[in-house]
Amino acid sequence: MEIIDNMYYGFGRIVLALSLADGKVDQSEIEMLEKSIDEVAEERGIDLSMITTSFQQWKTIKSFSTEEMMRGGLHDFHLGDLHLTPELASIFRSIVIDVVSAEPPITSKEQEMAREFISYLNERERNIK
Repeated sequence: MEIIDNMYYGFGRIVLALSLADGKVDQSEIEMLEKSIDEVAEERGIDLSMITTSFQQWKTIKSFSTEEMMRGGLHDFHLGDLHLTPELASIFRSIVIDVVSAEPPITSKEQEMAREFISYLNERERNIK
């Protein structure tokens, strides 16, 4: 796995944590993630398929809490985020908002976790040279 792949792999875990924040992964959240990734590939030529792969892989593991999944995802993401660009940061923010909004109502836990990741992205993006 390339170093940049850690970022995509971690983001898959983050999106899963956001999906699990209300207690279950809804089909609409999975469909929104897949749609968003397909659109990015088609419109921008960026392959984000590792995100879906990571999401699906971790979805089968039931031994992690939502918080543990988020922390692990942030850790993995950070391992590759030296490759974060403003374009990728924008894509990740958009996917987070789309997935969290896919299945109303949005819980306070989902909002809090989404804000945490978006704040992290904003901070990392400020440090991009």
